[in-house]
Amino acid sequence: MPVGHISLPTGPSTFRQMQTFYLAILKPLGYTVYLENNPQLYGMASSAGPDFWLHREDAELPTLDALAGAKPIGKTHVAFNAESRAAVDAWYQTAMWVMPSVPGN
Repeated sequence: MPVGHISLPTGPSTFRQMQTFYLAILKPLGYTVYLENNPQLYGMASSAGPDFWLHREDAELPTLDALAGAKPIGKTHVAFNAESRAAVDAWYQTAMWVMPSVPGN
């Protein structure tokens, strides 16, 4: 399952610099600005679609399920592509089965 997108945290004082830096180094790979919601979120896209994001580490970014009272996204956010809803459900069930066996949980 390939990575769908990733969001990296940046400090409030370096958010603009990181935007400039990543746009410059990813431009040769075909990336352009996809979404710019200053001062908290910055998304970039290649021909495959938006898959690289920066967010301020102090931003209150909601999860996709914010209406259900979910917690905000953590410091780093990584998403994977799935072929179907059934694959997502199978992944979730596996994660819930494995999680209790991870030390510290």
